[in-house]
Amino acid sequence: MNDIATHADRFGGRFTTRRPAACLVAAGLMLCVIGNVHAAGFVYRYSNAQGEIEIGNSVPAGRAAAGYEVLDADSMRVVEVVAPQLSDEEAHKQARQDQARAICQTALDRVNRMYQSDQDVHAARAQTLKSINTRIENAKVNLAHLQGQKRDLESEAARQERSGGGLNPGLRNSIDRANQQIQNLEEEIELRHQEVDDAEQRFAADLELFIQGTCEDRRAMRFLQAKAPLSED
Repeated sequence: MNDIATHADRFGGRFTTRRPAACLVAAGLMLCVIGNVHAAGFVYRYSNAQGEIEIGNSVPAGRAAAGYEVLDADSMRVVEVVAPQLSDEEAHKQARQDQARAICQTALDRVNRMYQSDQDVHAARAQTLKSINTRIENAKVNLAHLQGQKRDLESEAARQERSGGGLNPGLRNSIDRANQQIQNLEEEIELRHQEVDDAEQRFAADLELFIQGTCEDRRAMRFLQAKAPLSED
């Protein structure tokens, strides 16, 4: 019984023990209900409605939601801690935090695989941005070329209309194709600029995560709320 009291004191607060029978004490002999509980292998430590700590062979249904500990009946060592049941709001918040930590940890593992130093992050950023900007410049050159072709085609169309001969159908098709190609290139250039912005944000996050080397809840939540998780670029 002293062992039980010692473990309950370590848990904190007042305690009582739930037992269906009193202990029998004789010379060198102590028999009580704890012996019956030991046969089950485990006892349970929980807080009753008055805030007192109780140890027994079961947890009342009304107290299980508040959480409890499972103890080895022989050593009184804690073998499992059952957390209090969360409210719907608390459960939702916990689920988001768990998901956020998982996303952040995946990103952190990737960063640690890819980079050996923060200089590696800076070098990768520079290389990625150079590649994207090169594609932007190439698209701009092609756009200027197409815009020049379109002007020439439109000049020819105007000449034909002035001559009274009507617009050649092939010429109209060429102008339409030029307009479509110009639109495609303008959209590509806009997309490439967005890639630059995304890359800047991604490498900034990589660098921060690499330097920090851990996933705090606050940082993890930022990854979860971001437009997209870090990619394997």
